[in-house]
Amino acid sequence: GEALVHLEAAVRRAGSPESKLRTFIEVREAQLTRVTRTLSLPEATMLEFIPVAEPFLREDRARELALLESIIVEGKAQGAFVVREPRSVALGLLAGLHGIAGMLLTSVEDARQRGALSEMLELVLRGLTMRSPVSDDTSPRG
Repeated sequence: GEALVHLEAAVRRAGSPESKLRTFIEVREAQLTRVTRTLSLPEATMLEFIPVAEPFLREDRARELALLESIIVEGKAQGAFVVREPRSVALGLLAGLHGIAGMLLTSVEDARQRGALSEMLELVLRGLTMRSPVSDDTSPRG
């Protein structure tokens, strides 16, 4: 949709992979805030609406995932992000974003939810930019 085109354009304009990731999350949050304020529906109605809308969002969700994954892959290639599986990180980050989005759509506590979004972004960026090597050893320890 139009919102995704705007998101992709904003990410393209950002410089570094970290800036692109920040832009991705900030633009999505701003878009969601606009939707929340525009719809202004009761919580029960929003809870019913979310599952109904999901099938119509699949293509946009796939594009959103591809965009986020490309940011992480670029950051890894440039040495800005230390990550073993960019797609897994992108999937996890989107799951968190969508969870917070659901809370924003159904909650009156906008400030607290935006704070959660901001904290998640900082945590993700710290994790992606840590300089210690990521171990490929996935065997259990003990």
